[in-house]
Amino acid sequence: MEKKNRRMATIFMTCITVAILSGLSCVWVWLLSDHHAPVSRLVATVSAEQRNDAIREQSRAIAARKTFRAMAKAMAEQQAVVSSGAKNMDMLFFKTEKDPQLEQIFLNRLNQMVNSENVSLSTWIDLFQSTQNKDSYVGRTTFETAMDEITRIVEEDEKSFRAMTFDEWNTIYITAPKDSELEKFSIVQMRETVETPDDIWLYQHYSNS
Repeated sequence: MEKKNRRMATIFMTCITVAILSGLSCVWVWLLSDHHAPVSRLVATVSAEQRNDAIREQSRAIAARKTFRAMAKAMAEQQAVVSSGAKNMDMLFFKTEKDPQLEQIFLNRLNQMVNSENVSLSTWIDLFQSTQNKDSYVGRTTFETAMDEITRIVEEDEKSFRAMTFDEWNTIYITAPKDSELEKFSIVQMRETVETPDDIWLYQHYSNS
């Protein structure tokens, strides 16, 4: 009797399992049939909208990256001008003649150079030469500043001016104010730095003039 009951229970469970599987199969067939077309279209519509949203988001991200790169490039270029090394100040000066908006940047940098102890004498000489005979405010200011700094270095920093060449002293002599201390000092230094026959001739010519 007990064995019969177990057999009946097994048959009953088998029937239930078959019924469940059959029901699931029917549901699956229904989902794939035309009766379920509205649901399929809804799923397709949602998927399309998601794709469109993803595309739009990607486009915005690309545009943002392009904008950021453009801004970064512009900032880098501006920073390169603002933080131009002292050795490039003569080039920056010529840029101010074409772009007046750079004048204040140049003057700020010039002020930083005056307050710095790391600007070489040759740098001031380059600025001195670049701005002589310039009538603009920036030109005159730079010329006078360079003259003051050259005089200061010559008087205070023996190491810097001892490394100068005859040609550099010649430049100072030619451009220094007539009968100034700088002119007198430069002619003395020209004598100390002569190397070629041309140097000797120039020194003697200046000494006798």
